Amino acid sequence: MNHLKDIALQHKDKLSFKLTKYLIAKLFFSALLKQGNKTRARLKLSSINYYLKKLNRKQSPQHLLYLAVTTLKPPLELQTKKVAAQKVKVPSYLSQFRAYTYSIRWLKEAAEIGDTTSFEENMAKEIIAAINLAGKA
Repeated sequence: MNHLKDIALQHKDKLSFKLTKYLIAKLFFSALLKQGNKTRARLKLSSINYYLKKLNRKQSPQHLLYLAVTTLKPPLELQTKKVAAQKVKVPSYLSQFRAYTYSIRWLKEAAEIGDTTSFEENMAKEIIAAINLAGKA
């Protein structure tokens, strides 16, 4: 659980912590949207919250989602640059927004190929597994 302490130390400023949680919630909601159907996305989100509460009663579902996404976010990505008529892959830093988008996409993909029948239950299990540094994402 040392990685959770590191995440908490990164967000000493409460305002930036709240804004980051809000940004992650908005990105997660938009990832659940399919063809602009907000009602279906809200139902999925409430089901995921229900399963998260069922699996972990100590912390709020929003905080669990925040911990999972910040645990999964990558610091670098490989970009293709053209150097002397050759294409070379060069590591470059990711913006915070793009890193969160990647981690949410990985969570969603892992939940889609999960073990149980419902997507929402798989997503809740993947969020808990990501916090514990296990799982498919």
